[in-house]
Parts: sequence; C-alpha cells; structure tokens
Amino acid sequence: MAIVTSFEICQKSGCSTLVFKDTTGAYSATNIYGYNSPNESITSATATLTVTLADLTSYTFALTNFPTIDKTLEFNITGSQLGYSTGVIPDQIIKFTYTVITALSTIITQIKSQAFYCNASCCVKSMFIDLDLDCEDCLKSLGDRSTKAYLMLKGLEYSASCGDATTFNKTLTQINKLCANSACQSCK
Repeated sequence: MAIVTSFEICQKSGCSTLVFKDTTGAYSATNIYGYNSPNESITSATATLTVTLADLTSYTFALTNFPTIDKTLEFNITGSQLGYSTGVIPDQIIKFTYTVITALSTIITQIKSQAFYCNASCCVKSMFIDLDLDCEDCLKSLGDRSTKAYLMLKGLEYSASCGDATTFNKTLTQINKLCANSACQSCK
C-alpha cells in the first residue's frame, strides 16, 4: 500500500487563526492508507504546509511534530503570519498543499482548497443583534437588510460546500457591500 495523507483546516479566534490537523492516522485494517507498517514509517519524515491566498501570495510553514498519527495535534497559523497587519484573515478561498517527505525520500502531497467566510458570518449575525425591536420604522429597514444578508450568507455557504468559487466570490462581494454600510460588531 501507499500512504494517502488527509488533513483538515478550520478558522478560529475571531477570524484570526487557521488551525491545521493531520487526519491521516496510523495504518490499520480500516485505514490501509495510514502511516507506518506495512506502509512507510513516518519516523524521520518531515512535513510542510503551503498556504496560497486568493491573491496568489504563498506562505510555506515547516511543521514540527508532523507528520503524526495523533489526529488531535494542531498547528496554528495566525493572520499576522499571512501578512495581514490587523491579524484578521479576510474571507476568501485558500489553497493548502500538505507535503510529507519520508525517510526514504517518498514525497506525499495532498492539496485542498477551502472557502472561509468567518467575517461575513460575523457581520450578518451582528445585523440581527443590532435590530432595535422597539423601533418599528428602524425594524423594517434593518430587518430587510439583515434578512437579505442572511439569505446571501446561506448562498455563500452553499456555494462553498459545492466548490463553486465564482458564485462564492460574487456573493461575498455583495455581502461585503452590505457589511460596509452597517455598524457590524466584532465577533472576537
């Protein structure tokens, strides 16, 4: 058999951190593509993660303690490490390239593109929080805008889950316009 790596990435900490986990695991009867015997050992193996942002800027991180069979081990990447002076990672589709080089010089690569929309989600939630339920005139205009933003957010989620980058980017642009004209609160 051969190792087939897998990993997951999520966003945390007020849209400012990406969290990487190697989910490959150890070889077993139910995980025939896992690390170690009869597949190659990960002793002395090295790993890197290349993060390519929507503007095609790339950052490569040497992952100490990876590869690993510990599916709970995390590697955090902050927005500052990705060049964002505010520390917040803007919503976008990001490409990740996870590369493992074994002691026998076998190169194993797994590539995944993933959509992130933490900021848009935060803004839309804030629109609902900001609704003044005692002001009927305010409620109508703010309610219409927040409902529109919510429906667009659902469309953003669906396009992300279907891998439709074109619709994702168009919808994100529209949500960002609505958010620019509102008093969104921080989700931090």
